[in-house]
Amino acid sequence: MKVTRVLQIGTVDWSQGVDFLCEVEWTFMDVEDLSAALMDLLAEDAPEVYSLVLVTAPIPSDWAASLLPFMEAYCVFIDSTYLHYYQEPAFQVWFDYKQAKFVQIKDREHFVIEMTKLYFDGNYGERRNISQIQVQAPFRGRCRMEGHNAYIIDSIDEIFWTPLLYWKANIVSNPDRYLELWLEYQATADLDLRLRLYYIRQGSGYDVIKSEVLSQEDLMRPIVLDSTEATYVTCCLEVKGEGQVQVRDLHLRHSRKSFGLFIAGGQVLRDSQREELIFYFHPGNLNPPLNIYFSGYRSAEGFEGFWMMKNLNHPFILVGDPRSEGGAFYQVSQDLEELLLAKIQETLDTLGFAPDQLIFSGLSMGTTGACYYSSFFNPYALIIGKPLLAMGSMAQKQRLVRPEDFQTSLDLVNRFNSGDLQATLDALDQRVVDRMRAGTYRGTTLAVAYMKQDDYDPTAYYQLLDIMKDKTAKVISKGYLGRHNDNSQGIISWFINQYRRLLKQFSEEGGR
Repeated sequence: MKVTRVLQIGTVDWSQGVDFLCEVEWTFMDVEDLSAALMDLLAEDAPEVYSLVLVTAPIPSDWAASLLPFMEAYCVFIDSTYLHYYQEPAFQVWFDYKQAKFVQIKDREHFVIEMTKLYFDGNYGERRNISQIQVQAPFRGRCRMEGHNAYIIDSIDEIFWTPLLYWKANIVSNPDRYLELWLEYQATADLDLRLRLYYIRQGSGYDVIKSEVLSQEDLMRPIVLDSTEATYVTCCLEVKGEGQVQVRDLHLRHSRKSFGLFIAGGQVLRDSQREELIFYFHPGNLNPPLNIYFSGYRSAEGFEGFWMMKNLNHPFILVGDPRSEGGAFYQVSQDLEELLLAKIQETLDTLGFAPDQLIFSGLSMGTTGACYYSSFFNPYALIIGKPLLAMGSMAQKQRLVRPEDFQTSLDLVNRFNSGDLQATLDALDQRVVDRMRAGTYRGTTLAVAYMKQDDYDPTAYYQLLDIMKDKTAKVISKGYLGRHNDNSQGIISWFINQYRRLLKQFSEEGGR
């Protein structure tokens, strides 16, 4: 169970007499004794960052900066009763560095119960993939699985609403957290769908306490489950009409509602095909450069690399790919690509940074995203470990070089296969390379660590050298003996050290 750790600064302890729905560790600081309490906290070697900070009374402005180490971005809320007081210049650091917000509180008890339910530590998500789909026995159409990408059902012809399939594993829903569902699917125009949920009391055999029907219009938005008791939830997809449906993953995430996806401030970018990328911006110290990290292969859902990037102190962006089994190499639709590029540019504009005040980075699958999207800018540096560029050749190595290992590469081929397999493989080999050749990389430092016997993409490092030979970029590299996953710790250590070195270099150069 995830714990919500709250710091409240005020005159009255708002936790008294409240029956919380989740596990809460509540720290109350009385403004009358704030000086002594803060001195005790600051004396600790590593100040504790709280899940949620509530400011419910005026505090001396001298302490505004001292409270920053205990605050996390997007997790600071100020009672709007004191709006004018906290608009004093001394408190601007809360809004700049921590994205603090004013909140109107009408019902104190309801507010703290709700906020502690939303502001838990960490981020949690999982998926019910297509291997867990069970088609209902009476169905007589055609079914096929396309790798880990989609469960495709053809020849549907139903006059009335008819159960089509369900997911064999139930969902656990408890009162202590909201649970968000997002179903990836595509259906032909003449086919109507709806999702029926059965709530079964935990500990019972089959005690259905309620059912809920969600229309296609409902499914245009994430579905938030709010159970009043511990339940198992069974999901059944029902259809009416004629056509085909492609069902992909059913995503399950602990919800923070409007306060963020996975972590406070987390965002989701979606296209018309219901596919997603996830995006998070942290303001850090508000000084350039802006560091962008693309997550590697990740079967669990959520953001990767938060603490690694936060410890660098500078502003940073995390990007994740929650599609297929563990990601689809950031190869997305034109709409989704433009959404991501626009978010990066928007963040640059908000910070007042130039494109050459960017560092793109990633490890393994994340290098594909970092290399591809860096080409649209002119970054200060590109830091990557175990690069993967030739995605078609990587898939071809599945049969003889890596049997039964990393079948996600085959899922990617299936996603892009339009009928001519060889043309698809060739296009995937050239997609990132051609995009990088079009980039300028004027004065960019490329720092790359690679495996000398890489069994995924042994040509990636040499392709990068070939791309950069006609540009004014500088390449720094280190090769390690072994296959792709033989020395991940060495690669990561080198990756972090290069980050620190380049950040120091950037500072010494005066921010380029």
